[in-house]
Amino acid sequence: MKISVWLVFAVYCLLASAAWIATPVPDGGRFFERQAGLFAVVGLGAAVFAGKDLWAPARRLPWARLAIAGVGFWGVPVCLIRWAGSGVPSIVISAAFALLPAVVVLVVSSIGGVEDNGEGWGFLAPALAAFGGVLLMLPVGLPESVRGQLMLGVAFAAVLLVAVSGVWVHQLMQGGALRVTIAIVCFANAVFLMISGLVTGDFVGRWNGWAGILSLSFGVDLIQMILAFWLLREMPPVRFATRYLVIPLLTVVEGYVVLRPEVTARMGTGAVLVAGGAVWILFSKKSDDGGILSLR
Repeated sequence: MKISVWLVFAVYCLLASAAWIATPVPDGGRFFERQAGLFAVVGLGAAVFAGKDLWAPARRLPWARLAIAGVGFWGVPVCLIRWAGSGVPSIVISAAFALLPAVVVLVVSSIGGVEDNGEGWGFLAPALAAFGGVLLMLPVGLPESVRGQLMLGVAFAAVLLVAVSGVWVHQLMQGGALRVTIAIVCFANAVFLMISGLVTGDFVGRWNGWAGILSLSFGVDLIQMILAFWLLREMPPVRFATRYLVIPLLTVVEGYVVLRPEVTARMGTGAVLVAGGAVWILFSKKSDDGGILSLR
């Protein structure tokens, strides 16, 4: 991959990992306003830059498939994660998403869409090792209640959906201008999240809920989303999925620097496994860079 891709990926992971330090803003009852507003702003900006390309028949993308895949990648998992958060701690959900690289390997290898001579399967072992490292590194415990176990299942359903939809979006994004793709996906997610908020009764719809658009945290989220779109197109799915390994690792390191907690042998072993698995996937010559994804 190009140096620019590595740099953007590093910036994206640093922004995501440092969000708890730089912009610790609770969403409270503004969750759906904030999320829908974020997608609406990014989509509007992309539509302005796309101009006539958004409607040109010669450059028209598969709008329906892009919208469905985009909502499957962002909107639906966001709602599932919010639902699961009512039964399990957020740190458990973060640990569940550390399994994403392994799930993406299974998806990419199983659909036969990557001509990698078995190299996709070669990423499964380091991905699983890194997942085990996250379980050692974070204070994760399985929920004991039936509700908690069901919510953990919802979190894993979100992981599977992100994996499948991520591969699909990556394939669809190869066929058109990035700004057009962003506009379609963002508007679809904005509408979906607005409807979801109205159905659940969590959509406040007042100006004080939209005022957060002017906040620093919203600006950081905006930058992250734009970078995520670019990386989603430029990085192979398995490698892009390692963000769920790199971000927790960076967060733990930042937490150690800021809070100075006691470091145990278990945490150290977990950090080594996470770092080793992520490095293997990101820098190994075995990659799906040259493959052609096909998910129908």
